[in-house]
Amino acid sequence: MVLDSAVNALISRIYDDVREERPWIASLESLRALIPCHTMAIEAVDETADQATYYFAAGRRVHASDIGVWEEASQVRNEPIPFEPSKLVVFNDWRQECPTPGFLQLLEKYDVLRSMSVGIMQSEDMVRYSLHSGRSIQGSSYSKEEQELFLLVAQHFARAIQMRLDLNRARTSDWIQTDAMERLSVGGLVIDARGRILFTNDTALRLLQDQHGLIVRNGHLRALDSLAENELLECISSLLDNSCDPEPVRALTIERPENRGSLYVVLRKQRARESISDRWQDVIQVYIHDPELSYCENFTIFQQLFKLTRSEAAIAAAIARGDSAEDIEKSLNITHNTVRAHLRAIFSKTNVGSRAELVRVLNNCAGPLANLRVVS
Repeated sequence: MVLDSAVNALISRIYDDVREERPWIASLESLRALIPCHTMAIEAVDETADQATYYFAAGRRVHASDIGVWEEASQVRNEPIPFEPSKLVVFNDWRQECPTPGFLQLLEKYDVLRSMSVGIMQSEDMVRYSLHSGRSIQGSSYSKEEQELFLLVAQHFARAIQMRLDLNRARTSDWIQTDAMERLSVGGLVIDARGRILFTNDTALRLLQDQHGLIVRNGHLRALDSLAENELLECISSLLDNSCDPEPVRALTIERPENRGSLYVVLRKQRARESISDRWQDVIQVYIHDPELSYCENFTIFQQLFKLTRSEAAIAAAIARGDSAEDIEKSLNITHNTVRAHLRAIFSKTNVGSRAELVRVLNNCAGPLANLRVVS
């Protein structure tokens, strides 16, 4: 079949729809224009025990009150129709197929007694996708050209759906990792061999904008102090020159003025695609940890993890961020004996025997992940 401009536009639309919030509605409308029909839909069926069904549809919509009848009719068939990729299933008159009375009434109501279907694909998580067209019995049967186009479009939908699934998985993985780093107050950067910044997360951006310790100079990562900058550049150079170590890592501390705690910086060599040529290049992943921001701000998580009371959780959070007993007494307006009593209860519930052990347990639990993300 010779692809005309309308078909080419449809295929382009299918791949453009991959990034849409509600994908393929526009594509299905375009397909309806090429294969005239009342309804055009992609059906997604969960093949696991859940058996949930979802439709991406264009054309006449099934009323909510009729959806149950449609699904019930599909379930009572003795031999479910297998919609396999590249295998068309065409019914020129559903009345000849002896459907259930309720299902036949539904087909007549929406005037789709002619239908054409084909399987698209089955995903790794057991969701089966199929493409369906419903046409009036008053219309002509599906022509050979329409059937060929339907099969061709189903193949492109298969590729596009797989692209969207892969994209969604990548987005989810990226979101989880990014969210965890932000909540743990870990700044993340990627720099090239010249120190030019290619990427920063929100925490790293805030630390750089603070201009205490690390700065951005002409788009490059630099240190405010000249000695620290020399050490930073030496770390970058040694990582790029190291071809023997399978996973070379360097670390350094960057002092900050005004009696603020030092930044802890870890650098790791990685391979990444160059944005213009798409060739592999050596880059440096830079992780910045600000110890002043690493404690758990949302102390209610300690209540839930260790069954602490609200007062005990507040004291635990204060200890985790390094407050002294005197600081805790003053900030919570409680006596020394009250703090000691709460500490005994906290030790018992967290199964530790010393303050040092308690700090380790609190800072290594999931507490910091409950922090609110700060948006720049």
